[in-house]
Amino acid sequence: MLNEWNQLCVDIIRATGGENKTRYIGIPGYVCQPGLTIKYLAIPEDETPNRIMVAVHMYDPWDYAGSAKYSEWGHTGKNVVPGNNGEAEYKATLDALYNKFVRKGIPVYLGEYGCVHRSSASAEAFRKYYLEYTCKCLRDHKMPAFVWDNGSKKTGEEAFGLLEHDDGKFIANGAEIVKIMCDAWNNTDPAYTLQSVYDRAPVK
Repeated sequence: MLNEWNQLCVDIIRATGGENKTRYIGIPGYVCQPGLTIKYLAIPEDETPNRIMVAVHMYDPWDYAGSAKYSEWGHTGKNVVPGNNGEAEYKATLDALYNKFVRKGIPVYLGEYGCVHRSSASAEAFRKYYLEYTCKCLRDHKMPAFVWDNGSKKTGEEAFGLLEHDDGKFIANGAEIVKIMCDAWNNTDPAYTLQSVYDRAPVK
């Protein structure tokens, strides 16, 4: 059904003419979940070549990044999601998306990603590491991303707030978090690599 809707949307957009004849069109993957998108998404036929982009969401693993059920992530973490391989699993997901779509000339972007605010300095250190590592990994895979910000001033489950939505002021350490993500994307120093980020993972 989603594949049918995506095709219909592309056809309608192109039929309106003008700049819509050639503009890029972003289509959602199956529930925007990377694995299901890789398995089930059909790229719509398009009269304008090379103008379809695929959108997915990534809060992997959700029990860490979204619900805060676990306070740590990655190879140095102890209170981690059971069975999750941290950095290796995240990178493998992006590798799979890259090979399925980007390598074939179909851009992929994250319509949502993020990691909720924590209440302790130790847990925040792992949050900062998660966001730095994942943003650098996304940059390496040529996948731009939109951070999810629901304006929440809380900590824990669904607390994705970075900015006040009425006046643009930062929430808590939002300025630091935004800087970490921007630096991870924009730093082109040859010495700044995914491995160098990995090597600086926090130790509890």
